Amino acid sequence: MSSASSTSYPESGLLFSFPKNWRVFKFDDHRFYRYVSGYGIKGVDFIGITEEKRLVLIEVKNYTDRFPQDGIDPIQKIKKAPLDFAEQITLKFEDSFSLINGIHRFHQKQTWYRWLARPLLHILPQYISMKYDWGFWSISYQLLKNHQTDLVLWLELGTKISCDAEKKLKQEIASYFKKEFKSKSIVIANRKNPFQKIEAHLN
Repeated sequence: MSSASSTSYPESGLLFSFPKNWRVFKFDDHRFYRYVSGYGIKGVDFIGITEEKRLVLIEVKNYTDRFPQDGIDPIQKIKKAPLDFAEQITLKFEDSFSLINGIHRFHQKQTWYRWLARPLLHILPQYISMKYDWGFWSISYQLLKNHQTDLVLWLELGTKISCDAEKKLKQEIASYFKKEFKSKSIVIANRKNPFQKIEAHLN
């Protein structure tokens, strides 16, 4: 990622712009994810490391322009079974943890990593190390291990739901997440209430 400008990615009908000093990948575009995607593993949409040395995993759900499928309104479906929805998101976060751990194990088996890359992690500043693929994943593993992790559900519900209903829904989802991820920070964000300095616009 360039230090001179922000990084932008499209996802689910939104265009996301991340702070310039973050390193961000679109998870499903990365080669490691492609290796395992056929085995039922479903990672989150974005993985990043912030300037404050935090690992951020972001799952995006945009229902702004979603039409009913088989006569079922997707927002009504979530309202009726919010914990089922939260469980689906939880599985994506957990699969992402597994992938980060798996990449770490892969690197540990590589001679070049043990003799060259791993020692460099103790010498180079983080902002330099994470520019390299091996550095990014090594730092991600350490941040995850040390619970320096923010889990973000970017949830756009549109105008078809009342403010009170949206608030209640988010509270139920957040409560479920807190039980599942006791040692991690949980955030439910959207364009009105973004996470840190992330910007999102309809694409």
